[in-house]
Amino acid sequence: MSAMDSFQDGIDTLRSAVIDGRTENVRHRQNELLKLHSGLSGKSSSICDAISKDSGVSASDAEKEFVLAMDAVQKIYETLDFERSLEDEYLVKEGKDHLSRRVGVGIVAIRPTDHTRLYSIVSPLAAAIAAGNCVLLELEHTDSQLDQALMEILPSVLDRDTFFASHTRLKNEQVSQIDLTVDQMSTASVSNSNQLLSRPEARTLAVVDRTANIGLAAREIATARLSPYNTSPYSPDLVIVNTFVVAEFVERCMEYADSIASSGQKSLPDGNLHGVEKRSAEGELVVHTSKTGNLKVIVLQTR
Repeated sequence: MSAMDSFQDGIDTLRSAVIDGRTENVRHRQNELLKLHSGLSGKSSSICDAISKDSGVSASDAEKEFVLAMDAVQKIYETLDFERSLEDEYLVKEGKDHLSRRVGVGIVAIRPTDHTRLYSIVSPLAAAIAAGNCVLLELEHTDSQLDQALMEILPSVLDRDTFFASHTRLKNEQVSQIDLTVDQMSTASVSNSNQLLSRPEARTLAVVDRTANIGLAAREIATARLSPYNTSPYSPDLVIVNTFVVAEFVERCMEYADSIASSGQKSLPDGNLHGVEKRSAEGELVVHTSKTGNLKVIVLQTR
């Protein structure tokens, strides 16, 4: 059997489960989330090692990502109420409408991003399961140790009739068979009603108004722009600051950057500021540099 045939068979199996209503029962969803949590927890050491080797992060950062992923599964599990679901099921017996009834959309395809890949996989997977969906997970990085580990763990712990993982992407002719696509690697500028898209290359904006905790805002934004966290697609590219707190915000950013700078940390290369010096000399921009040179803040005053 070819890989294409196997992929289509996986989709057909998921569709059969949707038609049968396999995932409508809340107890089934709870069991799947429990198996997901226990299956990953049992392989925590190998998963954290895989994260470190794939992304180059420290062991502590890999453990943080793992803990956050497990916490997401637990919190999503806690949203399910089996006793309440039984009460809702028997509303018809009492002649009452179930106006808040929600059902899954059907088959959900998840295409995870590379950044914090474990969390980017586990969080939407758990959410899709809790909502009563069948899930198709694309793990196309065959050279990724994390993907290899998950390809072994997830199919072995989750219901094979409601979960399918593949090393290949959906073909154009198969997209119409998916009810919702969660694409974290999208390059599209617009999305359809059956798509949930995230563009890693899109600019990220942060806003600091005059009522904000300036110290906290400066610390969080500076942290997001400094290594190793500046690789995140959610690291702010542009910060809009209220005029009345600009000076304090910049000062706090500089103080925080200097406080965490290691003695061996190098300054940012001037090449990152191409064209800025000229505009700064003309008065359009003001460039602030921390004492250690590890952070530069460019202020553009509005007129």
